[in-house]
Amino acid sequence: MNLYNTNTPSVHTTGTGNYLKIFKRTFLFLALAPIILAACSSDSNPTEADIQIAHIQISPDSLSISTGETANFSAFVITTSGDTLQDSGIKFHWWSTDTNIFTVENNGSTTGQSAGTAFCVIEVLAKSKINFTGRDSAFVRVF
Repeated sequence: MNLYNTNTPSVHTTGTGNYLKIFKRTFLFLALAPIILAACSSDSNPTEADIQIAHIQISPDSLSISTGETANFSAFVITTSGDTLQDSGIKFHWWSTDTNIFTVENNGSTTGQSAGTAFCVIEVLAKSKINFTGRDSAFVRVF
């Protein structure tokens, strides 16, 4: 009768091979940890390239002002997830369809010039950065 089981693996762990395995794993973990942490961190301020735009919107959608009066429009970005971003960092191009009726500055500030009606238009034409082209407009009446 055999008192020793020859199928049981050896439990002897004092060899240098185990220390080398532990060292390699520790080194690999420490080398990869900064990369993993950087990939997991979130940036609360998305860049133009991070924003997926569904459409842009001007507010208010109509305005009545007197000659010489100044009023302000705002532009919003509506993302594909339904979020509304007012300060998205996206640059809008503002223009009046008739500068004899009113003028508009790059910040949406509108000044009545003479009686009549026209449209205030905003555009985004930045395919290379955000892959979106869009336009919205608001009716302006100057009296």
